[in-house]
Amino acid sequence: MYNNLENSEMMDCILSDKVIDMNDINEMNVVLNDNNCSDSFFSSICDYLERDGVRFIATKNDSNLPTDNGIIITIDQQYSSGTNSLVFAPFSNTRFGFSDSFALAMRAGMLENGCQVASLIGGKVGYKVDEFGNISTLVPTSTEKIIDENSDISFVTVSIGTQRVTPEMIAKSIESGLARQKFFLDHYDVQTDLVYRANLGESVQDVSNYFGTTPEALIEYNHLPDKNVLNSQTIINPGVEEMEVFNPTIPYSLSKENIVHKSL
Repeated sequence: MYNNLENSEMMDCILSDKVIDMNDINEMNVVLNDNNCSDSFFSSICDYLERDGVRFIATKNDSNLPTDNGIIITIDQQYSSGTNSLVFAPFSNTRFGFSDSFALAMRAGMLENGCQVASLIGGKVGYKVDEFGNISTLVPTSTEKIIDENSDISFVTVSIGTQRVTPEMIAKSIESGLARQKFFLDHYDVQTDLVYRANLGESVQDVSNYFGTTPEALIEYNHLPDKNVLNSQTIINPGVEEMEVFNPTIPYSLSKENIVHKSL
């Protein structure tokens, strides 16, 4: 699943911790979007990121989001409660951009930094009927609704639990998520489908065929009950297990040396 790497270089990459150049991250046009997040909590996240040299634009309630060539991280504190956090991948299975990989990258970054992530979901709970009559019990997040289907924007919404999560933990998770996303884009086959939101009535076999895997592998990796019909569930490609970039036990960080500072 790697590309652009010779075998020896690949092994060196796999076996070592990853430190990604901060300047590369600061060329990604990062937007941090406050959506139902405590003002003080969001401000503290921004302070930690700025202290570490991450360059970003802060927005509120999905306003003034870029239309292309960017990466959006939406922070929410109302959808989830308790100690568990949620990561929202795209609702749409046909979007351009690399939001699926970014959702997986953010999930790994949060787990790496001590956040309890309950699940990765392709949209929020709701009810939606598409143009083909397919019914879904999930709906797009507010951020996804604004972004054009054909935009190359990558985006993720993170709903933070209200207990045992600090702004510093989220800031470090964002840094790790950005580092993982950059590494994925540079070293992996970005055409690989990673996340799929099953339509109501689709079978395990249908989604296995979509990913080019077996029903047994799909059921085992996604902890599915052994049944044939899926109910709008978010399914992750079992091949993700072999992609170390999404492995939270391998630390990813950003270099803080020789940062090039540019005005926004």
